[in-house]
Amino acid sequence: MSWINNVRISSQATAVLATYLSDDRQADLIVIEFDSQPDADEFFSQWSDVVSEGLHISQMAINLPGWLGQGRIQRGYNTRLGKAYSAWQNENWITIIEVPGSFSLASPMAQEIKQLVSQSYIGDQ
Repeated sequence: MSWINNVRISSQATAVLATYLSDDRQADLIVIEFDSQPDADEFFSQWSDVVSEGLHISQMAINLPGWLGQGRIQRGYNTRLGKAYSAWQNENWITIIEVPGSFSLASPMAQEIKQLVSQSYIGDQ
């Protein structure tokens, strides 16, 4: 995987794509580790610009459990693609959840996956 939503992942990054299934619905979970935080910052900004061309919901600072430093999260819905997004960055790591479908169906599933991923961070402590 070298591109996500028309944004290129640098060759110095490692990306993993997983499929999440729930009640016959499917979502993609993407985790990317960059070699440096500036590379992650650049990717996150470009990615945010691409997926926010529909409905931009929120962007705020977060602290993920067990991680040092302040992170960023963005949630949005791309009306053209019909996908809800929930993404967060902490240092050189970026996690992206993509859920297809109407906003009313996709947003709750994105939140469900985000909670599962956040719990896995807590479990790693």
